[in-house]
Amino acid sequence: QMVGGNTDAARQLAELANPNTKMTKEGIMRVTNQLIGIEQMNIARANYLGKFTNNPAQYQQAATQFNQIADPRIFQEMTPADVAKLKASMSPAEQQELTDKIKAAKQLGIVR
Repeated sequence: QMVGGNTDAARQLAELANPNTKMTKEGIMRVTNQLIGIEQMNIARANYLGKFTNNPAQYQQAATQFNQIADPRIFQEMTPADVAKLKASMSPAEQQELTDKIKAAKQLGIVR
């Protein structure tokens, strides 16, 4: 009930969101890395937009720029093997889109 209802779907979502005995170690690590990526992205957004809090027009423009590159995968902690696996699971168009987001994030000074 705490996670939105007493249905099979709600129970399955709760199981996915909370590590349990049905998840493999790799699955738990994947979920954890995704959550870390989301949190790191939120921190990066706050740091980036913090420079513009006194100017609403610049803040809105900066927020729009950040939203264009906002992708938790950019902020995940990944090994080279994880990156290779991620790329292998993506289409060439998706790979290019993620590459473009990373380049834009570097230009904005959000990532190094």
